[in-house]
Amino acid sequence: MKKLLLALSIVLCLPAMAQDALSSWTAQPLTIDGNPAEWPQFFRFYAPGTRFQFDVMNDKSNLYVCVRATEMESQARLMHSGLTFWFDPAGKKKQKEGLSFPVKLDHTADEISRGENTGRRQAGDGAPSLHKRVSGLKERVVFAQTAIKNINLPGITEPLLPLTNANGLNVAYGWDSIDILFVEYQIPLAVILGHAPTAAELQKPIGLGLDVGAIEAPTRSGGNGGGPSTSPTGAGNNRGMGGRPGGMTGQGQTMSGPSYDPAGAEQKTWLKLHLDVK
Repeated sequence: MKKLLLALSIVLCLPAMAQDALSSWTAQPLTIDGNPAEWPQFFRFYAPGTRFQFDVMNDKSNLYVCVRATEMESQARLMHSGLTFWFDPAGKKKQKEGLSFPVKLDHTADEISRGENTGRRQAGDGAPSLHKRVSGLKERVVFAQTAIKNINLPGITEPLLPLTNANGLNVAYGWDSIDILFVEYQIPLAVILGHAPTAAELQKPIGLGLDVGAIEAPTRSGGNGGGPSTSPTGAGNNRGMGGRPGGMTGQGQTMSGPSYDPAGAEQKTWLKLHLDVK
């Protein structure tokens, strides 16, 4: 009952500030394969503005996170705009170390829309099925989302890591039989802390931040009849891993950068995560 009440309080209060949350204990290490079989059917946490749910487990060595995206829009947002996890061993909200996966891809909103229109034409009507749209998304990201971006993680020097690596920092993603996307993460506590955790450290909360990248709106031009301008990109091109939408220029000037769209703005969620230690 205590865990349920705490989880419900997180769901209701996530947007305001870092809220206390309790991880669930797992007696056995989880298999990181993009299959949700080892996770509960009901994911306890929901980050408003992102349209996906997530849950957190731990054992004495690892932190496990699983993200669940049911809607096509949330899946496309996640796989194109990227997701960054921030870790603060002090239990606060400092963005000093973390990882990104999926990484932000070099796609604007109109390019993603063009991909959707292509799927409609291939389907032969104006409303392709969810399965066909998901298939199109898979094709666009399968060769692009192949690495984890390291952001100052202690003891790891490589800027990019394969999804399964010798550091024990593992990620996998996949779709189930009804086209729901799951992304699983295994993050060693030793990687977060910089050393093997002591019994006392396991009793202290960890700051866990989820940062979903902004969607870049279509580029627009004005003034002397300038048309839209977008740079050609491919699904496998990464650009900066964390681009943000630009702002409007002053009155009377040409607007040539990506425009701001509140619905596609960067979304951040912070938990003050308490580990469950047996």
